[in-house]
Amino acid sequence: MKILNALLILSGLLLVSTAAQAACNYPSKVPVPNGSEASQEEMVAGQKAVKNYMNSMNEYLDCIEAEAKAAASADEAPEITEQRNTLMTKRYNAAVTEMETLAADFNVQVRAYKARSE
Repeated sequence: MKILNALLILSGLLLVSTAAQAACNYPSKVPVPNGSEASQEEMVAGQKAVKNYMNSMNEYLDCIEAEAKAAASADEAPEITEQRNTLMTKRYNAAVTEMETLAADFNVQVRAYKARSE
């Protein structure tokens, strides 16, 4: 019986995970210009790309939050709810970490670009 329950839980998680990945598109990371070599135009284009990426990532975060709410069911086993919530939290946190890393990388390059002008 325990094996059957475990298989059912894993099947449910796989279905939720597959459906979640199909509905929410994870944006592709954008390249950050090299501030020590880039022209002003390249830096401005990089800034626009980063802003667009951040907007796309915020849409992705909204999407996975909506998926988590939609997937919640009052009659599902608590183990499935807990595992789904853990999966969704990991996806959300990974996306936020990538956003923070990209922003920090871009800021380093902006400082390098400004340092050239001094």
